Amino acid sequence: MKTMDKWLTITVAAYNAQKYLHRCLRSIAGCGAYLDKIEVLVVNDGSTDGTEEIAQQFAKAYPRSFFVITKKNGGHGSAINKGIQKAHGRYFLVLDADDWLDSEALVELVKTIGCMKDTLPDLISCHYSRVDLETGASTPVRQEQVTFRKIYPFAELPVSDVYFALASICYRTSLLQSMQLVIQEHTYYADVEYMLLPMPYVETVYFLDLYLYKYFVGNTEQSIYLPTMVKRYAHHNRVMHRVIDTLAADTANLSGRKKAYVWQILEKLLYTHYAISLVYDENHARGALRAKKFDAYLKYTSFALYERMEKTVPFLRIYRKYDFSVSRVQKAYGYRVYLKCLDFCKTMYVKICRIYGWWIKGENKEAGKHV
Repeated sequence: MKTMDKWLTITVAAYNAQKYLHRCLRSIAGCGAYLDKIEVLVVNDGSTDGTEEIAQQFAKAYPRSFFVITKKNGGHGSAINKGIQKAHGRYFLVLDADDWLDSEALVELVKTIGCMKDTLPDLISCHYSRVDLETGASTPVRQEQVTFRKIYPFAELPVSDVYFALASICYRTSLLQSMQLVIQEHTYYADVEYMLLPMPYVETVYFLDLYLYKYFVGNTEQSIYLPTMVKRYAHHNRVMHRVIDTLAADTANLSGRKKAYVWQILEKLLYTHYAISLVYDENHARGALRAKKFDAYLKYTSFALYERMEKTVPFLRIYRKYDFSVSRVQKAYGYRVYLKCLDFCKTMYVKICRIYGWWIKGENKEAGKHV
């Protein structure tokens, strides 16, 4: 298959996804004649259920479009890495096996890519919808304050009004391949790396007024279900180190609106990271020790971001003052005031997640998240 034969590559990260995979793949197959312009790479990440069989059924029914890659388990990042390596489409989209696409919106996306002859923007962004696991209710998440079907230089983006979530972005495939993007394997929350690490290479962005991605949320097994985040703190910590080392270090080559965008997202991620240890870890001493160690790393790696976080995270300023000693904080402010402070921080965290389209209950989708 030649690169230009396909306009869009969709990599489906699938681990033990037999419960959802048929719906996921059917949503792609439902785009009619335009299916020939789509390459679907179903990456079976070491599944032990019927995932392989379902994927092969679609590969047999649609041999020009569906392809199955079976590999040893390596986690969600591993599935994305394999997809990038094998992709031939002009653009690259990641789809988790328990999510699905709106078939009509997919057709419009593919038609749009097909009309882009000479100038290919580095990133195409669509809207998406969060679909509640229990109720089936759909909540739209859309880009605001942008002009649709216009190629924006990154330097002209209204960066305070946009957010490029995994469910909203298609990268130009050659950009990902030329930068040799490799996401950490056997690591939860690696989606953050996929969303942020290519940003220094993105020079142009194109917005489509389409609700393309259906993001399935609400499973308490998911990785941003808060008790799970405490349990998997080490994974979140590894991802934060990777993106900060790459994008926020004092030596990072970022400036202007690109730096403003990356830093505003990093602020929200850092708020989450500190909240996991200082607010949501019921073992307060352990959480404070984790936060202290990470805080020292941040101060050494990016002093500017370290100072900025003190203004952004109110409880962090208090903990720094008392050297991350829980007993000293409680003694200085009283236990009841201490608890009120924790409640306030939880409220702020929920607001931030809602603003940026993150879902409190989860993001570990069963698909491809096994580590």
